[in-house]
Amino acid sequence: MAADPGFTSAWFYDSQMLYSDICATMTLVTERIKRIKIATGIVVPSNRIAPVTAHSVATINQLAPGRVMFGIGAGSNGRNMMGLPPVKSDDLR
Repeated sequence: MAADPGFTSAWFYDSQMLYSDICATMTLVTERIKRIKIATGIVVPSNRIAPVTAHSVATINQLAPGRVMFGIGAGSNGRNMMGLPPVKSDDLR
């Protein structure tokens, strides 16, 4: 397990065409590993509805209080896999 060799965190990436669902995966990790922090490496805001994303991450935080970190980004890989450019910096702000 990741916690055994001394890892302090695990980061998950939001790329629907490359990886499993980020929220489902993070939820499974909270149940199996009790010590490390878990984080969204990035969530691509253009690919998810903001209130649903907030609700999902808040639910994961209820399962692992104080261990969840949340990051957002332009989605270079996640959007590129769908033939789209990254979100523009002004739009991301």
